[in-house]
Amino acid sequence: MTEILLAILTFAGLFALFLIGKWVYAHVSSRYQCTQMRKEHFEMLISQIPYPVVIRHHKDLSKIIYCNRPAKILFGPSFESEGSTKLFSEEQNKEIIELCAYIQRTGQQVVRFEKFKLPHGQEYDLQTIRKRIRVLSNDYIMTVSLNVQELIEAQKNAEEANKQKTAFMESVSHEVRTPLNAIVGFSQLLEYAETEEEKKEYIDIINTKAEHLNKLLNDVLLISKIESGMMPYEKRLVDVIPMLKRLKKTIMSQAEVAEGVDVILESFYDYFEVEVALVWIEHLVSNLVLNAIKFTSSGHVKWGVIYQQEECIFFVKDTGIGINKEDQAELFEQFEKGNSFSQGTGLGLSICRAIMHKLKGSLGVVSNEGEGSFFWASYKPTKAPTRQINNRDYKEIEHLLDNRWRGLWYAHEQGELKLYGKQ
Repeated sequence: MTEILLAILTFAGLFALFLIGKWVYAHVSSRYQCTQMRKEHFEMLISQIPYPVVIRHHKDLSKIIYCNRPAKILFGPSFESEGSTKLFSEEQNKEIIELCAYIQRTGQQVVRFEKFKLPHGQEYDLQTIRKRIRVLSNDYIMTVSLNVQELIEAQKNAEEANKQKTAFMESVSHEVRTPLNAIVGFSQLLEYAETEEEKKEYIDIINTKAEHLNKLLNDVLLISKIESGMMPYEKRLVDVIPMLKRLKKTIMSQAEVAEGVDVILESFYDYFEVEVALVWIEHLVSNLVLNAIKFTSSGHVKWGVIYQQEECIFFVKDTGIGINKEDQAELFEQFEKGNSFSQGTGLGLSICRAIMHKLKGSLGVVSNEGEGSFFWASYKPTKAPTRQINNRDYKEIEHLLDNRWRGLWYAHEQGELKLYGKQ
């Protein structure tokens, strides 16, 4: 009987130990999983910070236990394992560790400027923010670094953008005021006109200035939409030949073509189907052609499209007044007219430049004063156009395109249009 009782007690004890062990295992496992989740959640939060972040060990402050991607980009991929020994001198490292110990002890946040030098010799000025953070009952030291050079550059860019915006608004207000004053002035004079002929003259002037003002406002809105990214950008397969023919009718209805000037659409293709942002190209071509018509008093304005060296190239050739070399660089700037006595808003070619910037293409001009001008704009489509060449001779245009690098042009590089060929 005693033996049976002893066996029962032994079994009960073992079962109790089993239950306690299971509970302890579940509790420890749960705490471990919770700890891992907290650690992963913490690292995920740190990884989202866009600035370099470094976490130092709570016991050994010389040891770096974590750094996010921006820190690895700035300090190098081996920074997490090697620490700061290769970036700072021994004296600087000692000072940093003492500073981290002070922050860990007092809990104060410290902000200061530091210099460091990468192994390949490049130096950086950093603004560092060090702070004690508690993670899983331990006090770690987190350092956030801000590249002072980048901050200064960003401030300069912001100031430059603000200056450009101010200059643009001043130019717009001046350009708007000129036709508006004419409209107001001649409207008042209309009241005192004595003859029908005089009234008609004033009304014609008012209508002309109103059209100019309307064109100016439309151009300002267009260039603002392009530069702000608000203009719809949709690429689709289009046969550009019918599009150019339709565009010619629109241009001829808008332009004041001098007597004896032929506006010729050069159709080298029966069809030319290519992936294109249609609205953007229509604005580009119409501004180039209207600009050529405006400065051509005799001869012709020829324009069209050609595919050469994997590029779609829209071109406009005129026999107008031409442009001297010194003035060509300013042609594509806002409110530059090339001729102060000419009609127009001075925004047409700057709109073309803004469009080619967005299309990541090139834009240029070849011209001599008194010899006419040749404007071109090109971009690389994702796929070669489906096209059928007709029997028309296009050697003249090919020759002009082959020699276009003798002029002035903008080419898209590293996210911006860079100017080449400036005299």
